[in-house]
Amino acid sequence: MYSLCGLMDMARMYFDDMPVRDRISWTIMIDGYLRADCFNESLEIFREMQNAGMIPDEFTMVSVLTACAHLGALEIGEWVKTYIDKNKIKNDVVVGNALIDMYFKCGCCEKAQKVFHEMRQRDKFTWTAMVVGLANNGQGEDAIKVFFQMQDMSIQPDEITYLGVLSACNHSGMIEQAKNIFSKMRVDHRIEPSLAHYGCMVDLLGRAGMVKEAYEVIKNMPLNPNSIVWGALLGASRLHNDESMAELAAKKIIELEPDNGAVYALLCNIYAACERWEDLREVRRKMVDVATKKIPGCSLIDVNGVTYEFVCRDKSHLQSEEIYRKLEELAQESTFARYLPSELLFEAG
Repeated sequence: MYSLCGLMDMARMYFDDMPVRDRISWTIMIDGYLRADCFNESLEIFREMQNAGMIPDEFTMVSVLTACAHLGALEIGEWVKTYIDKNKIKNDVVVGNALIDMYFKCGCCEKAQKVFHEMRQRDKFTWTAMVVGLANNGQGEDAIKVFFQMQDMSIQPDEITYLGVLSACNHSGMIEQAKNIFSKMRVDHRIEPSLAHYGCMVDLLGRAGMVKEAYEVIKNMPLNPNSIVWGALLGASRLHNDESMAELAAKKIIELEPDNGAVYALLCNIYAACERWEDLREVRRKMVDVATKKIPGCSLIDVNGVTYEFVCRDKSHLQSEEIYRKLEELAQESTFARYLPSELLFEAG
Protein backbone atom coordinates (compact mmCIF):
# COMPACT_ATOMS: atom_id res chain seq x y z
CA MET A 1 0.00 0.00 0.00
CA TYR A 2 2.71 2.48 1.00
CA SER A 3 4.78 1.77 -2.13
CA LEU A 4 1.76 2.30 -4.39
CA CYS A 5 1.20 5.69 -2.74
CA GLY A 6 4.85 6.66 -3.20
CA LEU A 7 5.53 6.62 0.55
CA MET A 8 8.78 4.73 0.20
CA ASP A 9 10.22 5.66 3.60
CA MET A 10 7.23 4.04 5.30
CA ALA A 11 7.31 1.10 2.89
CA ARG A 12 11.01 0.56 3.64
CA MET A 13 10.40 0.70 7.38
CA TYR A 14 7.73 -2.02 7.23
CA PHE A 15 9.84 -4.02 4.78
CA ASP A 16 12.84 -3.95 7.14
CA ASP A 17 10.62 -5.11 10.04
CA MET A 18 9.29 -8.13 8.13
CA PRO A 19 10.56 -11.37 9.71
CA VAL A 20 10.26 -13.20 6.38
CA ARG A 21 10.49 -11.66 2.91
CA ASP A 22 9.50 -13.52 -0.22
CA ARG A 23 10.11 -12.75 -3.86
CA ILE A 24 6.89 -10.76 -4.10
CA SER A 25 7.81 -8.42 -1.23
CA TRP A 26 11.26 -7.78 -2.75
CA THR A 27 9.73 -7.10 -6.17
CA ILE A 28 7.15 -4.71 -4.68
CA MET A 29 9.95 -2.69 -3.10
CA ILE A 30 11.97 -2.59 -6.33
CA ASP A 31 8.91 -1.52 -8.30
CA GLY A 32 7.90 1.01 -5.64
CA TYR A 33 11.22 2.82 -5.85
CA LEU A 34 10.94 2.69 -9.63
CA ARG A 35 7.49 4.32 -9.56
CA ALA A 36 8.87 7.00 -7.24
CA ASP A 37 11.66 7.75 -9.76
CA CYS A 38 14.24 6.52 -7.23
CA PHE A 39 16.11 4.42 -9.77
CA ASN A 40 19.37 3.99 -7.86
CA GLU A 41 17.44 2.87 -4.78
CA SER A 42 15.54 0.39 -6.95
CA LEU A 43 18.81 -1.19 -8.10
CA GLU A 44 20.16 -1.17 -4.54
CA ILE A 45 17.15 -3.21 -3.35
CA PHE A 46 17.81 -5.64 -6.19
CA ARG A 47 21.41 -6.03 -4.98
CA GLU A 48 20.14 -6.69 -1.46
CA MET A 49 17.75 -9.25 -2.90
CA GLN A 50 20.67 -10.99 -4.59
CA ASN A 51 22.71 -10.96 -1.38
CA ALA A 52 19.77 -12.50 0.47
CA GLY A 53 19.81 -15.43 -1.97
CA MET A 54 16.33 -14.68 -3.30
CA ILE A 55 15.71 -15.72 -6.93
CA PRO A 56 13.88 -13.01 -8.94
CA ASP A 57 11.23 -13.66 -11.56
CA GLU A 58 10.37 -11.97 -14.84
CA PHE A 59 8.40 -9.22 -13.06
CA THR A 60 11.44 -8.36 -10.96
CA MET A 61 13.62 -8.28 -14.06
CA VAL A 62 11.29 -5.90 -15.90
CA SER A 63 11.47 -3.40 -13.02
CA VAL A 64 15.26 -3.70 -12.81
CA LEU A 65 15.69 -3.24 -16.57
CA THR A 66 13.41 -0.20 -16.49
CA ALA A 67 15.54 1.34 -13.73
CA CYS A 68 18.65 0.66 -15.84
CA ALA A 69 16.97 2.34 -18.82
CA HIS A 70 16.24 5.51 -16.87
CA LEU A 71 19.79 5.65 -15.52
CA GLY A 72 21.46 4.72 -18.80
CA ALA A 73 23.14 1.93 -16.83
CA LEU A 74 24.12 -0.24 -19.80
CA GLU A 75 26.63 -2.40 -17.94
CA ILE A 76 24.09 -3.41 -15.29
CA GLY A 77 21.44 -3.93 -17.98
CA GLU A 78 23.77 -6.25 -19.89
CA TRP A 79 24.44 -8.18 -16.68
CA VAL A 80 20.69 -8.53 -16.10
CA LYS A 81 20.18 -9.92 -19.62
CA THR A 82 22.94 -12.48 -19.03
CA TYR A 83 21.38 -13.35 -15.66
CA ILE A 84 17.99 -13.92 -17.32
CA ASP A 85 19.50 -16.25 -19.93
CA LYS A 86 21.72 -18.11 -17.44
CA ASN A 87 18.97 -18.72 -14.87
CA LYS A 88 16.33 -19.52 -17.48
CA ILE A 89 13.99 -16.83 -16.16
CA LYS A 90 10.87 -16.58 -18.29
CA ASN A 91 11.78 -14.27 -21.15
CA ASP A 92 8.34 -13.22 -22.34
CA VAL A 93 7.12 -10.26 -24.36
CA VAL A 94 7.22 -7.89 -21.38
CA VAL A 95 10.86 -8.73 -20.62
CA GLY A 96 11.75 -8.34 -24.30
CA ASN A 97 10.05 -4.94 -24.40
CA ALA A 98 12.00 -3.83 -21.32
CA LEU A 99 15.26 -4.96 -22.93
CA ILE A 100 14.48 -3.05 -26.14
CA ASP A 101 13.66 0.09 -24.17
CA MET A 102 16.82 -0.25 -22.07
CA TYR A 103 19.10 -0.68 -25.08
CA PHE A 104 17.56 2.27 -26.94
CA LYS A 105 17.82 4.57 -23.94
CA CYS A 106 21.47 3.56 -23.63
CA GLY A 107 22.00 4.37 -27.33
CA CYS A 108 22.55 0.73 -28.39
CA CYS A 109 20.25 0.59 -31.42
CA GLU A 110 21.74 -2.55 -32.96
CA LYS A 111 21.33 -4.53 -29.74
CA ALA A 112 17.74 -3.31 -29.38
CA GLN A 113 16.99 -4.42 -32.94
CA LYS A 114 18.64 -7.79 -32.29
CA VAL A 115 16.35 -8.39 -29.30
CA PHE A 116 13.36 -7.36 -31.44
CA HIS A 117 14.21 -9.79 -34.25
CA GLU A 118 14.85 -12.64 -31.79
CA MET A 119 11.50 -12.26 -30.03
CA ARG A 120 9.09 -15.07 -30.82
CA GLN A 121 6.09 -12.95 -29.89
CA ARG A 122 5.57 -9.20 -30.17
CA ASP A 123 2.75 -6.96 -29.05
CA LYS A 124 1.76 -3.35 -29.68
CA PHE A 125 4.22 -2.15 -27.05
CA THR A 126 7.09 -4.00 -28.74
CA TRP A 127 6.47 -2.22 -32.03
CA THR A 128 5.94 1.11 -30.31
CA ALA A 129 9.21 0.72 -28.40
CA MET A 130 10.97 0.20 -31.73
CA VAL A 131 9.35 3.23 -33.40
CA VAL A 132 10.01 5.56 -30.46
CA GLY A 133 13.49 4.19 -29.79
CA LEU A 134 14.66 4.57 -33.38
CA ALA A 135 13.15 8.06 -33.62
CA ASN A 136 14.82 9.20 -30.40
CA ASN A 137 18.18 7.91 -31.64
CA GLY A 138 18.04 9.86 -34.89
CA GLN A 139 17.08 6.94 -37.14
CA GLY A 140 13.91 8.51 -38.47
CA GLU A 141 13.64 6.62 -41.74
CA ASP A 142 14.02 3.26 -39.98
CA ALA A 143 11.38 4.29 -37.44
CA ILE A 144 8.93 5.11 -40.23
CA LYS A 145 9.62 1.75 -41.91
CA VAL A 146 8.88 -0.07 -38.65
CA PHE A 147 5.67 1.96 -38.28
CA PHE A 148 4.40 0.76 -41.65
CA GLN A 149 5.57 -2.82 -40.98
CA MET A 150 3.55 -2.67 -37.78
CA GLN A 151 0.41 -1.84 -39.74
CA ASP A 152 1.15 -4.54 -42.30
CA MET A 153 1.08 -6.97 -39.36
CA SER A 154 -2.36 -5.57 -38.39
CA ILE A 155 -0.99 -4.20 -35.11
CA GLN A 156 -2.99 -1.17 -33.98
CA PRO A 157 -0.76 1.84 -33.18
CA ASP A 158 -1.63 4.04 -30.22
CA GLU A 159 -1.05 7.71 -29.43
CA ILE A 160 2.52 7.02 -28.26
CA THR A 161 3.32 5.20 -31.50
CA TYR A 162 2.02 8.16 -33.47
CA LEU A 163 4.04 10.61 -31.40
CA GLY A 164 7.15 8.53 -32.11
CA VAL A 165 6.60 8.35 -35.86
CA LEU A 166 5.77 12.08 -36.10
CA SER A 167 8.98 12.81 -34.22
CA ALA A 168 10.81 10.59 -36.71
CA CYS A 169 9.32 12.56 -39.61
CA ASN A 170 10.32 15.79 -37.88
CA HIS A 171 13.97 14.85 -37.50
CA SER A 172 14.09 13.41 -41.04
CA GLY A 173 12.42 16.43 -42.64
CA MET A 174 9.64 14.29 -44.13
CA ILE A 175 6.91 16.94 -44.26
CA GLU A 176 4.36 15.30 -46.58
CA GLN A 177 4.79 11.95 -44.87
CA ALA A 178 4.07 13.58 -41.51
CA LYS A 179 0.95 15.31 -42.83
CA ASN A 180 -0.34 12.03 -44.21
CA ILE A 181 0.36 10.13 -40.98
CA PHE A 182 -1.17 12.90 -38.85
CA SER A 183 -4.41 12.82 -40.85
CA LYS A 184 -4.62 9.02 -40.52
CA MET A 185 -4.69 9.22 -36.74
CA ARG A 186 -8.39 10.10 -36.79
CA VAL A 187 -9.41 8.55 -40.11
CA ASP A 188 -7.81 5.11 -39.80
CA HIS A 189 -7.43 4.60 -36.05
CA ARG A 190 -9.86 7.08 -34.45
CA ILE A 191 -7.14 8.55 -32.24
CA GLU A 192 -7.66 12.18 -31.28
CA PRO A 193 -4.35 14.10 -31.47
CA SER A 194 -3.13 15.46 -28.15
CA LEU A 195 -1.25 18.70 -27.50
CA ALA A 196 1.98 16.72 -27.89
CA HIS A 197 0.99 15.63 -31.43
CA TYR A 198 -0.02 19.16 -32.42
CA GLY A 199 3.19 20.54 -30.92
CA CYS A 200 5.21 18.06 -32.98
CA MET A 201 3.43 19.14 -36.19
CA VAL A 202 3.96 22.83 -35.39
CA ASP A 203 7.64 22.19 -34.74
CA LEU A 204 7.99 20.11 -37.92
CA LEU A 205 6.36 22.71 -40.17
CA GLY A 206 8.18 25.56 -38.47
CA ARG A 207 11.59 23.94 -38.86
CA ALA A 208 10.86 23.57 -42.58
CA GLY A 209 10.19 27.31 -42.86
CA MET A 210 6.42 26.85 -43.16
CA VAL A 211 5.73 29.21 -40.26
CA LYS A 212 2.35 30.45 -41.52
CA GLU A 213 1.16 26.88 -42.03
CA ALA A 214 2.37 26.00 -38.54
CA TYR A 215 0.27 28.87 -37.20
CA GLU A 216 -2.75 27.56 -39.12
CA VAL A 217 -2.36 24.24 -37.31
CA ILE A 218 -2.55 26.09 -33.99
CA LYS A 219 -5.58 28.16 -35.07
CA ASN A 220 -7.48 25.04 -36.16
CA MET A 221 -6.68 22.98 -33.06
CA PRO A 222 -9.75 21.78 -31.13
CA LEU A 223 -7.62 22.11 -27.96
CA ASN A 224 -6.31 25.22 -26.27
CA PRO A 225 -2.60 25.43 -27.18
CA ASN A 226 -0.20 25.40 -24.24
CA SER A 227 3.13 27.15 -23.88
CA ILE A 228 4.98 24.20 -25.45
CA VAL A 229 2.97 24.52 -28.67
CA TRP A 230 3.46 28.30 -28.76
CA GLY A 231 7.12 27.75 -27.89
CA ALA A 232 7.54 25.58 -30.99
CA LEU A 233 6.11 28.39 -33.11
CA LEU A 234 8.29 30.96 -31.36
CA GLY A 235 11.44 28.93 -31.99
CA ALA A 236 10.57 28.47 -35.66
CA SER A 237 9.70 32.15 -36.10
CA ARG A 238 13.03 33.25 -34.67
CA LEU A 239 14.88 30.66 -36.77
CA HIS A 240 13.33 32.02 -39.97
CA ASN A 241 13.32 35.72 -38.92
CA ASP A 242 9.53 36.05 -38.89
CA GLU A 243 9.41 38.80 -36.28
CA SER A 244 5.64 39.41 -36.35
CA MET A 245 4.89 35.74 -35.74
CA ALA A 246 7.58 35.55 -33.07
CA GLU A 247 5.98 38.52 -31.29
CA LEU A 248 2.56 36.86 -31.42
CA ALA A 249 3.89 33.56 -30.04
CA ALA A 250 5.88 35.27 -27.29
CA LYS A 251 2.84 37.26 -26.15
CA LYS A 252 0.74 34.08 -26.06
CA ILE A 253 3.33 32.39 -23.86
CA ILE A 254 3.39 35.39 -21.52
CA GLU A 255 -0.42 35.18 -21.24
CA LEU A 256 -0.05 31.56 -20.11
CA GLU A 257 3.12 32.07 -18.05
CA PRO A 258 3.26 35.71 -16.90
CA ASP A 259 6.33 34.99 -14.73
CA ASN A 260 8.39 33.51 -17.59
CA GLY A 261 11.24 36.02 -17.66
CA ALA A 262 13.06 34.25 -20.50
CA VAL A 263 10.20 35.01 -22.90
CA TYR A 264 10.24 38.68 -21.88
CA ALA A 265 13.92 38.72 -22.84
CA LEU A 266 13.08 37.17 -26.22
CA LEU A 267 10.41 39.80 -26.78
CA CYS A 268 12.92 42.54 -25.94
CA ASN A 269 15.27 41.11 -28.54
CA ILE A 270 12.48 41.11 -31.14
CA TYR A 271 11.62 44.75 -30.45
CA ALA A 272 15.28 45.78 -30.51
CA ALA A 273 15.72 44.13 -33.93
CA CYS A 274 12.72 46.13 -35.22
CA GLU A 275 13.91 49.31 -33.46
CA ARG A 276 10.63 49.48 -31.53
CA TRP A 277 12.24 51.17 -28.56
CA GLU A 278 9.06 52.23 -26.75
CA ASP A 279 7.72 48.67 -26.85
CA LEU A 280 11.09 47.43 -25.62
CA ARG A 281 11.02 49.83 -22.66
CA GLU A 282 7.49 48.73 -21.77
CA VAL A 283 8.51 45.07 -21.75
CA ARG A 284 11.54 45.86 -19.62
CA ARG A 285 9.30 47.62 -17.11
CA LYS A 286 7.16 44.48 -16.93
CA MET A 287 10.30 42.41 -16.45
CA VAL A 288 11.22 44.51 -13.43
CA ASP A 289 7.74 43.88 -11.98
CA VAL A 290 8.18 40.15 -12.54
CA ALA A 291 11.64 40.23 -10.98
CA THR A 292 10.38 41.89 -7.78
CA LYS A 293 8.02 38.95 -7.22
CA LYS A 294 10.84 36.41 -7.42
CA ILE A 295 13.31 35.27 -4.82
CA PRO A 296 16.44 37.14 -5.92
CA GLY A 297 19.26 35.12 -7.39
CA CYS A 298 22.80 35.41 -6.12
CA SER A 299 25.95 35.83 -8.23
CA LEU A 300 29.55 35.49 -7.13
CA ILE A 301 32.56 37.01 -8.89
CA ASP A 302 36.23 36.76 -7.99
CA VAL A 303 38.38 39.88 -8.57
CA ASN A 304 42.06 39.75 -7.62
CA GLY A 305 41.44 36.99 -5.12
CA VAL A 306 38.48 38.75 -3.45
CA THR A 307 35.00 37.22 -3.85
CA TYR A 308 32.11 39.67 -4.26
CA GLU A 309 28.47 38.64 -3.86
CA PHE A 310 25.58 40.35 -5.66
CA VAL A 311 21.84 39.77 -5.67
CA CYS A 312 19.30 41.08 -8.18
CA ARG A 313 19.08 44.92 -8.13
CA ASP A 314 21.81 45.03 -5.50
CA LYS A 315 23.23 48.54 -4.84
CA SER A 316 25.20 47.82 -1.70
CA HIS A 317 28.60 47.93 -3.42
CA LEU A 318 30.52 51.20 -3.15
CA GLN A 319 30.98 51.26 -6.94
CA SER A 320 27.39 50.25 -7.75
CA GLU A 321 26.73 53.30 -9.99
CA GLU A 322 29.79 52.53 -12.09
CA ILE A 323 28.88 48.83 -12.22
CA TYR A 324 25.33 49.50 -13.43
CA ARG A 325 26.54 52.02 -15.99
CA LYS A 326 28.92 49.43 -17.44
CA LEU A 327 26.20 46.79 -17.37
CA GLU A 328 23.88 49.08 -19.34
CA GLU A 329 26.61 49.65 -21.93
CA LEU A 330 27.12 45.90 -22.31
CA ALA A 331 23.37 45.32 -22.63
CA GLN A 332 23.10 47.88 -25.44
CA GLU A 333 26.14 46.50 -27.25
CA SER A 334 24.81 42.95 -27.06
CA THR A 335 21.38 44.03 -28.32
CA PHE A 336 22.81 45.80 -31.37
CA ALA A 337 24.95 42.73 -32.02
CA ARG A 338 21.70 40.68 -32.09
CA TYR A 339 22.86 38.69 -29.08
CA LEU A 340 20.04 37.50 -26.81
CA PRO A 341 20.73 38.72 -23.27
CA SER A 342 19.58 36.57 -20.41
CA GLU A 343 16.64 37.38 -18.21
CA LEU A 344 18.90 38.29 -15.29
CA LEU A 345 20.79 40.85 -17.37
CA PHE A 346 17.62 42.86 -17.81
CA GLU A 347 16.52 42.33 -14.22
CA ALA A 348 19.72 43.85 -12.94
CA GLY A 349 19.25 47.18 -14.70
